Amino acid sequence: MIKMVFTLLAALVLSACGASPNAAPARSSESAERPQATTTAASTADIEGDFRTNFGETNWGMAVTGFSFKDGNLHVSAQIDASDKATAEKIQRGVVNLIRTGGPYAVGPINWVIVEDGTGVVVTQQKV
Repeated sequence: MIKMVFTLLAALVLSACGASPNAAPARSSESAERPQATTTAASTADIEGDFRTNFGETNWGMAVTGFSFKDGNLHVSAQIDASDKATAEKIQRGVVNLIRTGGPYAVGPINWVIVEDGTGVVVTQQKV
């Protein structure tokens, strides 16, 4: 179940940014070289390992309902209450760490990660 959630989150981030799982990561003059994305079983295991290392065995991923990408901002929709900052911060930290680790989910110039409740109210945000 955890592996499925991890894989789904990575795919949703890619989809929100308009990339495919085998797309090469975007490069800018400010960012370091990033490895080419792969779709092998080893890369899936690496993604799962990254999640476990960075985020632990938590259930915040199940609260995420979708992603959208606009003007350099990655909006993460979650089924949480607008007052639930603790869960929003776990989601935010997890997604920001996922982006910063590079790999197949490091696509496009993501400047901000914004976590919103189901109605679109911003609960927390962080510059990447």
